[in-house]
Amino acid sequence: MCARRLFPALLRFALCLTLLGLVLSTSASAGITAKPGAIMQINNLAVAGSRVVFEGSVSPGKSGSGNYDQGKLGLWSQRFGSRKLDLVSTSTMCSDEPTYALGAKGTVGCLNTWAMITQVGFDVYVLLGDGTVEKIVSLNFEGGDFDVPVTEGVPAIFGDGDFLGYLDVSEPGLVKLFRITPSGQAKYVADLTGLSSCNPSDCGSVVVGSGNIVIREFQDSEVHVFTTAGKHVATFSANPAGPGGSVAIHGDRIVALTNSGRMAVYTLHGKLVHSYRAHATRGQITTYYGYAAYMRGGKSVHVLKLSSGKDREIARVRSAGCATLSLQRPGLVVACQDQSRPSIRYFPMKKIRAKLG
Repeated sequence: MCARRLFPALLRFALCLTLLGLVLSTSASAGITAKPGAIMQINNLAVAGSRVVFEGSVSPGKSGSGNYDQGKLGLWSQRFGSRKLDLVSTSTMCSDEPTYALGAKGTVGCLNTWAMITQVGFDVYVLLGDGTVEKIVSLNFEGGDFDVPVTEGVPAIFGDGDFLGYLDVSEPGLVKLFRITPSGQAKYVADLTGLSSCNPSDCGSVVVGSGNIVIREFQDSEVHVFTTAGKHVATFSANPAGPGGSVAIHGDRIVALTNSGRMAVYTLHGKLVHSYRAHATRGQITTYYGYAAYMRGGKSVHVLKLSSGKDREIARVRSAGCATLSLQRPGLVVACQDQSRPSIRYFPMKKIRAKLG
């Protein structure tokens, strides 16, 4: 009688221990997955919406050691404002000085431009949502003593989390627009007319947003606007500052940082809407929903309200390597790639609105 009563009790006890072990195991593994980690190296970065993807290394150790041998190298992603870092791929796709761009359904595009003594080449890769990598462009040219006749090249790749594309230039002025599909295919869209200064290795600044592409040709005062279907919208003079990076777009507004230190706001067709004094004459700018962000003197991050010209410092940063800015719906992303203390900082839109209205 006692044995019959004791057996069910022991069975229930063993079952409880088993379930407790599963819970503890699951909790432990979840804790490892969610561990923030420390960014040890940032080579390049792309942002779209709340999604941040960078090539670099992440270690569970202390950040800022400057030791590039520490951490796991790969493509990492992070949501805006989160401390959690997710390894997207152990393949970095590109080497040398890559440019990354984000597309739809988790795609990540990468342009790799490389040069050796006897060769120059252009490679375009895309990382698909399922983790596979496709090489969609491979161009290389033989030469000697750096005198390489580059007859075709890919000067730019760009994306806004929806449209992912690149330019192909076979000769100065002949520019083809290609779209990269979520399945990893390169689809020809159209020839872009009126681009006289684009060459196979450089087309200046190219940005995309809200269904439009803005191209500021290398060292050119003109800005060219096309739809993502390749239709020419407008060409107008904006006198942007520096060799590149000084033009941005969101919605139906184009923002340019001019050589005279003005933040100029245009319609898609080139009508000047606003012009304000800015505390910079060169460098990258970024815009979203009535605001534009830029760097002043390499140490101060500023945001300007486009409807009023009100300008405020949002943050102070280290001077070395803090040059990547991206203003998105959640807020401002500032990436510092300096060797001693690489970091990605986030400034929520509510903080920006609190300072600027």
